[in-house]
Amino acid sequence: TDPFVVGAGSVASDALRDDPGDAGKGTPGSGLSLSTRIVQVHSADSGGGAEATARLHHQELRRRGFNSRFVVARRKLGGEGVEQIEFVRGPKGVLRTARWLERRTGLQYLYSPSYRTLLRGLPGEADLVHIHSLHGAEGYADVGPLAALSRRCAVVMTVHDLWPITGHCGYPVECERWRTGCGSCPDLERYPAVTRDATHWNWRRKRRAFRDAQIHLIVPSRWVAEQLKQSPILGHLPTTVVYAPLQTSCFNPGDRGKARDALGLPQDRRIVLLTAQSLSNVYKGTAEAIAALNQVEDPEMFIVAIGKDADAVQKQCRAAGCAVGYQDDQSALAEYYRAADVLLMPSRCETFGMVAAEAMACGTPVVAFAAGGLVDAVGDDGGGLLVPAGDVRALAQAVERLLDDAELRGRLGRRGAERAARLFSLEAHTGGCLDVYARVRAERDTVRSRN
Repeated sequence: TDPFVVGAGSVASDALRDDPGDAGKGTPGSGLSLSTRIVQVHSADSGGGAEATARLHHQELRRRGFNSRFVVARRKLGGEGVEQIEFVRGPKGVLRTARWLERRTGLQYLYSPSYRTLLRGLPGEADLVHIHSLHGAEGYADVGPLAALSRRCAVVMTVHDLWPITGHCGYPVECERWRTGCGSCPDLERYPAVTRDATHWNWRRKRRAFRDAQIHLIVPSRWVAEQLKQSPILGHLPTTVVYAPLQTSCFNPGDRGKARDALGLPQDRRIVLLTAQSLSNVYKGTAEAIAALNQVEDPEMFIVAIGKDADAVQKQCRAAGCAVGYQDDQSALAEYYRAADVLLMPSRCETFGMVAAEAMACGTPVVAFAAGGLVDAVGDDGGGLLVPAGDVRALAQAVERLLDDAELRGRLGRRGAERAARLFSLEAHTGGCLDVYARVRAERDTVRSRN
């Protein structure tokens, strides 16, 4: 039994205690020919973490010599093998009617003729199709054609968030209606938002679409695997954990003093870093972070807040600090990680925890809630301290403990850097995906030979 495959709605507890990232070790992609035609499909080639994962994986596949294409609804960065989905209007009036229904009723992503045309043609152009997020880019995709595609071609899908198992949102957090069919949604504004409550119908449509699909799922953490196992929509599909990748060539340990000089940060203060693309995002736990930092009794603490709304965050903190805008430049972000003594990440929900992984890769210990994928990212004995989700006092005490103990900071920093290099590298991620590809292709060939 493969300890990294979760199938038929069961997860072996022993497997969950191991590092799933080891799935990419040994001989990555053994049994998969370099001539295998691989096509990844996603909403865009640049944006957030899902886009970065798909783009970096595509680049690594091509570096290794694989025949890889990356087809997206919005081509922003481009590059070799990156293509934009050709626009197809479809039958007259149908697309316009679908969009009207979505706006008026709350139904999500009813019909995408461009996406459907692409998928119809892929079995003749690809040996394996790797689907990523099905939402985004103003409804570039719909779930309707997935089962038909999987009958004609080997299909793998990465579940970047929990949208495939809900009636509309990507992160249900405390809401558990996804377990029984959604409906009576408590928050229609959660991304991706809907105008009316058609969440039960959306949920049922997804269940019908995936019921007969022959798809192998890739997930970024064991927590996501556990959620999918409990889902009536995806719980029957085989699932493999492959950690999300980071660029270890960019995110790696460096000299803290030099980083602070380069950024103009004080050398004689203990720096706590708080960063997110949007700090006002409800999932990022910024209110809890502010409350915890205001309980820390350390006159030498200096807070650096990075991201949209960083100014508003800094104004609410009693300690001295500075606000920095969102950092698109990965090298600049890595310097901030190296400059900090502690990264504070109080997210309420993370499918993995890339910010924590990046900080660890730079040798900076993390304090975080034990929420979602952060348990996998930080590890039981890895690069930081985890406290019970929602416990603000415990969060403050963990920050105080690290600020007061330079030896502990150094030890956790070294452990985190080693863990990130070993488990979260692009090489490990692509190796894990190739192992899944090879397994899916072999299983498909076996079924064909029997028939």
